Amino acid sequence: MDLALGQFRSHASALRKLLSFYRFTFAHLRVLKANLDVDGNIIDQKVVDDAKTMWPKEIFELMNVQVEVRGKENLSQEEAHLFVGNHVSYLDIPLLFSIAPVTFVAKKELAAWPIIGHCIKAADTLLLKRESADSRRKARRQVAEEVLERKCNVVIFPSGTTTLDESKPWRFGAFEIAKEHNVPVQPFRLRFDPLRKSAYIDDDTFLFHFFALLQEKEIRAEIELGESFRVTDIEKDAARVQAWSQEVLRVYSI
Repeated sequence: MDLALGQFRSHASALRKLLSFYRFTFAHLRVLKANLDVDGNIIDQKVVDDAKTMWPKEIFELMNVQVEVRGKENLSQEEAHLFVGNHVSYLDIPLLFSIAPVTFVAKKELAAWPIIGHCIKAADTLLLKRESADSRRKARRQVAEEVLERKCNVVIFPSGTTTLDESKPWRFGAFEIAKEHNVPVQPFRLRFDPLRKSAYIDDDTFLFHFFALLQEKEIRAEIELGESFRVTDIEKDAARVQAWSQEVLRVYSI
């Protein structure tokens, strides 16, 4: 009886949190959508930056996520960087938003999706076409321009997907961009506790995974920033950063 009552209360609490999450997330999206002109361009960048700051705070307060930032002294305030690191969960996005104004990369086709397309554009996401060699070259140039000319920190997850097993080497694209255009790289590594419950991998589905995560009493999230550098050897630098970012996942048992 006590066990059943405890489960009921846990599920009821998670449901309230889920409704709160959707309520404040859609409130931010309405503000961001109103900040687009008729051509879909951002009117006021400060509106976007404020939303990127407030949204993760609200999420982490709702979920009781305790964030620890290490290596903050390595975060440059003078120039923008290409951020590269491991990809564990959808929580990576608000975690990165919480430490610096960053821009994420997405496929350009997503801009045409109902609802999601507006959200992506309104959040100042960098939309890239990569279906041909020519479009990939343009995409790489676009990333470099975002960092060097617009002075925006751009995040790329070289694994290409969320994972806890990075036995497969990272893709070299981010490091090729950095070397070709002399873009400084800011390495980061992310970890969570509980790790497997926080990780969004394998056959996880968002709603069921998120609902289960909302039932956790506390989640510890850590982001560590390494020393920034400029790429000199694409393969060696990619392997070095991947090995460094993977180290932290061995701290907690899966």
